[in-house]
Amino acid sequence: DRPALSRATGLRGHVLAIVSWRLGCVHSRQALAEFAALQRTYAGRAFAVVAVHSPCLPGEHDLARLRRVLAERTVPITVAIDAAGELRRLFGQRCLPGLALIDTDGAVRFVGHGEPNRLRVEEAIESLLERAERNGTAARVPFVPGLLAAPVARPLLPSAIASDGETLWVACAGHRRVYEIDKSGTVLRTIGSGQPGTADGPA
Repeated sequence: DRPALSRATGLRGHVLAIVSWRLGCVHSRQALAEFAALQRTYAGRAFAVVAVHSPCLPGEHDLARLRRVLAERTVPITVAIDAAGELRRLFGQRCLPGLALIDTDGAVRFVGHGEPNRLRVEEAIESLLERAERNGTAARVPFVPGLLAAPVARPLLPSAIASDGETLWVACAGHRRVYEIDKSGTVLRTIGSGQPGTADGPA
């Protein structure tokens, strides 16, 4: 959802973390969360994260699913898609998640895999940033990841209904949830994968 990123343009002068990950891997999701948090830690400095989604299973190639997962994140992160796993092979990463740290001169300083050790990663990033700031190679305008638009609301698709005369319960296959609704139409409670008292659309 943005113009192609280039090392020579949008990422010039940044310490770059390339995080290889996939949708169906809990360790990959954790790595993604860690680096999204690191973007906040280094906000305003020449640090950028590109999370490269490398699908391995058929369901992970579903772009709509990928967009839904990313749009639900509270912290934005820039995502590229490597459907053929070329970048992973380039870095010699045999499993996911993977990490490559690149300095402001474009030199690869670290390649590894597995969930990151936050303390060691922060030390490495800080060291590379300090060196770039000392020698004047750090970008003056920091990279800012873009926000994804919220996913389009799915239809409710009511599949069952029950009432005790005061309260109405509606099971909605489209949201995989049950909504508890009072006589005024207010959603009192959401049962299922949503948060209490929330709904994706009108009840």
